[in-house]
Amino acid sequence: MHRLSKIKVSNFRSIREAEFVLSEFTPLVGNNNVGKSNILKAISWFLKKYSLQNFDFFDEKLPVEVEAEITGINAEVLANIEDNHRKRIEPHIRDGKLILRRIQEVPSCKVSDLNLDVLIIDEKNGEEWARNPTGIEAAISRLLPEPIFIGAMENAAEDVAKFSNTSTIGKLLREVIAPISDRYSHEVMEALSDVGGKLSSNGENKDATLVQFDELIASELTPLFPGIIAKTHVPVPSFTDFFKGATLKLSETADQDGSERDVASFGHGAQRSVQIALVKCLARSRMGGGGHDGRTTRILVDEPELYLHPQAVEAIRAAFEKLAGDQYQLVFSTHSPAMIKRENAANALLVRCTSERGTFHLPRIAEAVSAAIEGADHQADILFSLGNASKILFTDKVVLAEGKTERVLLPEIFHYEIGQTLEETRTSLVVVDSVDSVVKTRKILLEMGIPVLAIVDLDFAFRGAVSNGLIAKDNEHLNLCLSTLEKLAGDSILTLDKEGLPQTRDGVTAAKGFEILSHENAGAVCEIHNFLKDNHNIWVWPMGAIEQHLGLTSKKANSHRVFLDQARINGFLDGLPGYGSVREAMSWIVERP
Repeated sequence: MHRLSKIKVSNFRSIREAEFVLSEFTPLVGNNNVGKSNILKAISWFLKKYSLQNFDFFDEKLPVEVEAEITGINAEVLANIEDNHRKRIEPHIRDGKLILRRIQEVPSCKVSDLNLDVLIIDEKNGEEWARNPTGIEAAISRLLPEPIFIGAMENAAEDVAKFSNTSTIGKLLREVIAPISDRYSHEVMEALSDVGGKLSSNGENKDATLVQFDELIASELTPLFPGIIAKTHVPVPSFTDFFKGATLKLSETADQDGSERDVASFGHGAQRSVQIALVKCLARSRMGGGGHDGRTTRILVDEPELYLHPQAVEAIRAAFEKLAGDQYQLVFSTHSPAMIKRENAANALLVRCTSERGTFHLPRIAEAVSAAIEGADHQADILFSLGNASKILFTDKVVLAEGKTERVLLPEIFHYEIGQTLEETRTSLVVVDSVDSVVKTRKILLEMGIPVLAIVDLDFAFRGAVSNGLIAKDNEHLNLCLSTLEKLAGDSILTLDKEGLPQTRDGVTAAKGFEILSHENAGAVCEIHNFLKDNHNIWVWPMGAIEQHLGLTSKKANSHRVFLDQARINGFLDGLPGYGSVREAMSWIVERP
């Protein structure tokens, strides 16, 4: 299908100048008041021109511009456009791509003064914009029909209960009006023909009352203006006129009398549910793709999850997914992780706003993975992993950790120490499965511009940190630790692998080996801890792993539950020998930007 693949917006509301990459299913994620709704409105304005007012201009001295790239325009798409319109579009398409630009120079101008430019690409002369080519506006409207825009909540009752060119119910009913017209228009118009003969100006059986009224008018008009004849005419409605009165009536199963009420008499939750139900109807009717005119329609929704319970949110998400790609392109703002599944996370836009830049978006996960990770297989693995951790899209800071103990205990300990949950501080804990995953995920988050911290075991300093250039291989404190390990191995206290690091053998685990190192050379370990913390935002457990700091002898889930229950009952955390470092780690999470 053809779709808007990219829009570049200049000087529109909170958007100073920014480019937004769009997929078939594009969630917009970000805090309140960062401009997510403005992105939707910029798309809507490009597709359906209207005169912008003063408040729509970031700077009233400059024009508003929305440049759009439409891709996927193939022969099949063009075949669904009338010949006269197709001829206006075809010369400007290159490799299935068309680039357009809508401009409004000043606030409150006439709609006819809005410009729609086309980018002309010539092998000899390069690129140049053609201002308002003849017939291009009408031609583009055939390629890009009006969007379906569902606002966050304003005028919801009117939106779902009144048929108009701009209401949701009106636009959705137009999607199904063609087959209904085919079935019933002839029958209806035949039934109305007799009525038309009685009401029209020259009807053969014009109603006697109207005839008398015509004669009365003639008697008064002729003396004033001889030669003019006036007759009353009551037009018979066309079949589509019947839909102009279409509305929705709601009733509740608890109403035993079956009485129906207007949508406006129900609460916001019911009104929002009706709005989204109409979109779900589209999803059901479009599942086969049959009966569509070949054009891709944009559905733009502001906070679809608003006022709905979790099961309803999942139903909406599923409906959106069914629509996306089936000649509908979904762009929506959301504050709910439930609206974004793993396969959609890679294309979500993390929207931000600063006083210097205005509204913009961070690099997408898909782009960051491609930039940070080499090899398609590795990229696919990390995309899958990050998709499962889609909550990173809804946070201001990410803490990476490895291990089941961190996953279960860190949130509880953080709450105990800070008095707030991680979510309240807009911090997300993402637990990965290995040192390698910590490194890769950290690279991607940094590429995206998301602040990222990591809490890792001591072995990370000797493995992932060295191999990825976070700490020099010849670091003096690192080498002091390696010398200590060699001495311990020589004394048969632990066993080393071929890299000179502790390994599990003869009843001593690798984790125990690093714990022994932390006791034997605490000074060098502390220096390594401080270096990685201060230079790379990586917290290394000074005693080897979190289990040592908490006095845990097992990583099993049952041990974690017992530990938490006992901590709540007995409040023994402060008495643990290694707990001071855990407390420092929690404060560090809050304090680091």
